[in-house]
Amino acid sequence: MSGGAPAIVVIGVGNPHRRDDGVGPALARRLQAKLPRGLRHAVERGDDVARLVAAWEGADTAYLIDAALSADPPGTLVIHDGAAAWEHAAPRDPSSHGSGIGEAIALSRALGSLPRDLRVISVVGADFGHGEGLSPALAARLDHLAD
Repeated sequence: MSGGAPAIVVIGVGNPHRRDDGVGPALARRLQAKLPRGLRHAVERGDDVARLVAAWEGADTAYLIDAALSADPPGTLVIHDGAAAWEHAAPRDPSSHGSGIGEAIALSRALGSLPRDLRVISVVGADFGHGEGLSPALAARLDHLAD
């Protein structure tokens, strides 16, 4: 980045065809208008390790926004130190859904390309069924979450 400013990237992780699982991309798009000039922005599906690693490549700081399952109310945010949260996570079994954030962190760590500061922002969802559009409960909180 020019002027010696640290490279910062915001990545929305999720599948917009699975209702609230699309909150990451939806929130990243919403934030795009609010982010200071010079910040990189990407919207990715979280099942492609190579795309996630490429999205934060060269960044000093990366914020990943992803949906979460929880008993907490829809729209509840939890911020994790991404590298520490997945440091000892076991890799997932291979599946038709590919890999995810944990595998991307492990690969990036092995390649020496992990951002210095990686934060995963989990947003509690309510409906992860098939279909586009966030659940009414989560859609009603999207502007608040972006602020």
